[in-house]
Amino acid sequence: MYTILPSVPYHNNDNGALHIHFALSVGKMHPACFDLWYGSLNETWYDRYVGCIKCAIAGQRRFAHIWLLRRGHSFARDYREPENTILETDFLIHGFKNDSSYYYRWQIRTSVCRHNIAAWSIPIRSEMVVTNRSIAQALIRHYDVAAQKNHPESIGIADVFDCWPFCQVELTGHKEQTYLKTLCKSDHHSPDI
Repeated sequence: MYTILPSVPYHNNDNGALHIHFALSVGKMHPACFDLWYGSLNETWYDRYVGCIKCAIAGQRRFAHIWLLRRGHSFARDYREPENTILETDFLIHGFKNDSSYYYRWQIRTSVCRHNIAAWSIPIRSEMVVTNRSIAQALIRHYDVAAQKNHPESIGIADVFDCWPFCQVELTGHKEQTYLKTLCKSDHHSPDI
C-alpha cells in the first residue's frame, strides 16, 4: 500500500492502509472509501473513512480466507480502552508506546528471553490485570458505549456491550440493521448498501 498512501496529514499509514487492503482482499471495496481515505484531513474524516469500509463489507465477518473478529474479541486491543487495564482475554496491547514501567514491574530483559526463554517470565504488574469477569464486562460495556458516543462515524453502534466476551461472530437481526443504518449514510459519502 506504500505506493498509494495519500499525502494528507491524517490518513493513518498503518490501520488506514490495512482497512483498504482488507476491503480489496475480500472484494468489498467501494470507490467512495478511497475518496474518504485520500481526504482524511482530521479524525472526523478518518472516522467517516473507517465507517465507509465497514459499510462496504456490510457487517460481514467471515470471508473465505479471513475471519474479522469483533471489537474486544481479537488478539489485540488498544491499551487505553478500557481504563488502561489488561483483561485476561488480552493477548496483545496495541499502541502502548509510553514508559513500560506502567505495565511492568521491571524493564523487559531481552537478553534473558533471547538466550533462555524457559527462564523468562513476563513481569506484568498484577494490579493491572482484571481477573474478575463481572468487572471486565462492566469496563467493556463502559468502553463500548463511550466508543459509540465519541466515534459514531466509525463505530456505528455499541455492539459488544451486551455479549462480551462471548459475542457471535456475525452481527445479525436488529443489531445488524441498526449498525448498517448508522454507518451507511449517503450524506457522509459512504457507499449506499
